[in-house]
Formats: sequence, C-alpha cells, structure tokens
Amino acid sequence: MAVTKTEETGASDRNLPLERYFRVLELLAAYPQGLALNDLVVMMMLPKGTIHRLLSAMQRTNLVTVGSGTRARYTLSARVQRLGRLAVDPDVVATLAKPLLQDFSEKVGETCYLCRLEGTVIQSISISSPEDTWTGYVLPGKTLQPHATAAGKAIMAYQPPETVDAAIAAGLPALCSRTITDRETLLSEYAKVREQGYATCIQEVVPELSAFAMPIEVDGIGVRFSVGMLGPHSRMTVRMEKDLAGEFSALANAIRALLNGQSTERLGAF
Repeated sequence: MAVTKTEETGASDRNLPLERYFRVLELLAAYPQGLALNDLVVMMMLPKGTIHRLLSAMQRTNLVTVGSGTRARYTLSARVQRLGRLAVDPDVVATLAKPLLQDFSEKVGETCYLCRLEGTVIQSISISSPEDTWTGYVLPGKTLQPHATAAGKAIMAYQPPETVDAAIAAGLPALCSRTITDRETLLSEYAKVREQGYATCIQEVVPELSAFAMPIEVDGIGVRFSVGMLGPHSRMTVRMEKDLAGEFSALANAIRALLNGQSTERLGAF
C-alpha cells in the first residue's frame, strides 16, 4: 500500500512517524535524568512544533512522562521501563551481577548464585564459588525445582496462582526423604517465605546439602529473580542460626539496586 507524504511522513523510512517515536524513546533511554523539549529539538534536528506533537501523543499513550517547571524534562514512563526490564538479556544480568556474587562468595566461603524465572521455569544464570563441591547443583542454565530448592521457592512464592499451578502441573517429585510432595504443604511453605522474606532448602534436594535464598523484586515486574547460597548441611545450618538473613540482605539489596538501575555505591562494601 502506498504511503502518502505528510508533514510527519517523508520519503525516507527514518522520517516515518513510528521511526520518530522510537528515536525519542531511544534518546530518553540514554538519558535517564530526562531531556527538555529543546534538547530533543537539537538532537533530532526537527522543528519544535513537530517534537511537541510527538511528545504530546506519547504522553497520551503513556510512553513518556514530563516533570514540572520552566524547563520540564521528559522521561520514559513506568510502562516503558517495565517493558525494558522484562526484555533484559539474562546474560547481561549475569555479567553485571557476577562481581557481587564473587565478592560475597569470597567473604563467606560458600557458593552463591543468581536465578531467574523464565515463563514458569526457574533457571540459574550466574554462580560464584570458592570450591567446586556443590556447583553442579546450580550451574548456569540448570533448572531449579520450584518445590524443593531455596531459590525456586524464593521466586515462586511471589507468583500468581496460575503461574504456580503451571509450574507444578507435572507434580512434585520426591528428590529425597525431606522433599515437599504435597501441594497444600507447598503453598504453606510459600506463605512462610513471603512472611519471613527468605526461603530455605534443608536437605530437600540431597541429604548432604542445604541452601538459603532471597527474592529480588524488580520495579514494575515483581519478583523474577532470586539470589541464593548453598553448601554442606552442617555449615549452612550454623549460618542460618546466626541471622544469615541479615547478613545476606546486603547482597540481595545490591543486586536489586543493580536490576532497578540504581547506584549501589550507597550500599557500601559487604
């Protein structure tokens, strides 16, 4: 179908209205602090009236927001920011989080790992360990059971009922004698996770291993990540008795700030 030229539509694809909207979004994404109307006029080399019409349309469709004042700045709306966070590449997240996992792992002497929810499947995406004994259980790309692993529970406890049902539709297989295999018991476990803010795996995957994990909530999309620690049952139980939640929250908060695009400098060293 032929495209009729208008003020907003030129001969080149780069002059099409949709292309201009995307250019505005790209510029605002590059400047989180926002851009004023005149900034966009200069950067896009378009008339002020054209830029103003683009921004007005984008405000009406909740793509951008604007502050107040004599030189108001335009920023990406929460709707667009949520879309960006949903689409973030797991490899990028893993790369950014790796130094945090390494620092904490070296400090505590245990394996630390980061997991992500993909649809109804929970997978590990990054790991750091001072030893190789337990790394096979959480190697990047490995699927973690939503009913048995600490990281799986920490994520699934915050999902809507339909996601939980889909995740456990295949059943709750017993991995060892302490694995939860009853749906109602599992839902009670999820409620406990939400109440205390962390999840545990006490010899529920293999008798020699226990783990601890905390949910990570990302602005606009909820809990899609969790960060965990695992190690020999004897060591992990001692750690859990000594307020591991308080110690581990520093790592969880640092990764949360990273995923939400905030500075982690104010959090200080672990």
